[in-house]
Amino acid sequence: MGAALAFLCTPVCRIRTVLFIRNGARLWAGVQERVYLFVRPVVALLQAIPPVSWMLLAILWLGVDGGAQTFVVAVALFPVFFFTSIQGIRQVPHELLEMAQVFRVSRSKQVRDIVLPALAPFWSAALTVNIGTGWKTIVMSELISGQTGIGAAMNTARIYLKTEEVMAWTLLVALLGMGLEGVVRKYTASGIGKTTLLRMAAGLGKPTAGTIHRSEEGRIGFVFQEPRLLPAKTVLENVKWVIEEKHDEAVHRRALHLLKEAELSSSLHDYPDQLSGGMRQRVAVVRAFVSLPELLFMDEPFQSLDAATRDEMHRLFLWLWQKERPTVMRVTHDREEALALGTRIIVLGGSPAKIMGEVSATATDHTGRPRFSEAAKARLKQMTVDTKLIQDEERYG
Repeated sequence: MGAALAFLCTPVCRIRTVLFIRNGARLWAGVQERVYLFVRPVVALLQAIPPVSWMLLAILWLGVDGGAQTFVVAVALFPVFFFTSIQGIRQVPHELLEMAQVFRVSRSKQVRDIVLPALAPFWSAALTVNIGTGWKTIVMSELISGQTGIGAAMNTARIYLKTEEVMAWTLLVALLGMGLEGVVRKYTASGIGKTTLLRMAAGLGKPTAGTIHRSEEGRIGFVFQEPRLLPAKTVLENVKWVIEEKHDEAVHRRALHLLKEAELSSSLHDYPDQLSGGMRQRVAVVRAFVSLPELLFMDEPFQSLDAATRDEMHRLFLWLWQKERPTVMRVTHDREEALALGTRIIVLGGSPAKIMGEVSATATDHTGRPRFSEAAKARLKQMTVDTKLIQDEERYG
């Protein structure tokens, strides 16, 4: 059984994104839905298995000194990069690929100047979200099987009951993790300031110039790129934790109702490490709405989820939003997501960011949800292409 699983899982860790142009304007990995639908459940399964389980399997398959730590980190991070790569591939401007085909531009130049710039913001977002997870997974794997490294040193201190050393190593791990996240955010973020703008609007930062006007009295909510759940609190406790009057019966009933609608009723007393990535993000969305915010900020909260889970999150968000209809300010790289969930879309481009243009919904469907005209969709698509050209010019000169 172990050999069979090793045969199935080891090649997955070595998968590289293979891109090629088909019919001049189609990217195989992003468009061939049958292939994607076949691979998606396998990758989703990888994402659902906790890293500690992979660590034990890796020791059995590879041995303590056989690269078990590298294997676990790769398996833990691969699903997020896979799903974000698929998102990025689907955002590649086919108009530019058609132009390149007409002029018989080499495939390598198409990948370098069209495909990779489209993937870059998705990869950088995935790296930003997962650098902390990767770092903690490394330490955990060293703790279990390593003979060197911080995790191994923590284990030695534990064996000899040196509490102060364990605490010191724990502090060092936290500081190094924060430092790594800071470096990644500085050097690998998409770099035009979308998240910075969102954080300043939410009061989490101050502008170096200009002013931001927002009522300080209204209640706000925030859905971050990562769930940010308290590890020692259950699902229900995490949702109610942000409300001061959390012991109020009405608050309790509202939390239970929203969690039921989010299909989390069976997980009320589970802890975050017992949940899948999609379930943790659902908890984060419910937490943002349970406080009845007047203003809600969302910083690419669904970018690391697979397509099916992301569609479920869209439906959940719309259901929650229609209850109270708070004002929502959202950051996304996904044009289709913006059209599905937004009423007014502002396109930012350049570094630092400047407004390239905007479109607004002009009609509503039978459910009252806003809809964009075909002209607005075409204009948004063109603005997106123009933004990529500007970013390419700034990146490559």
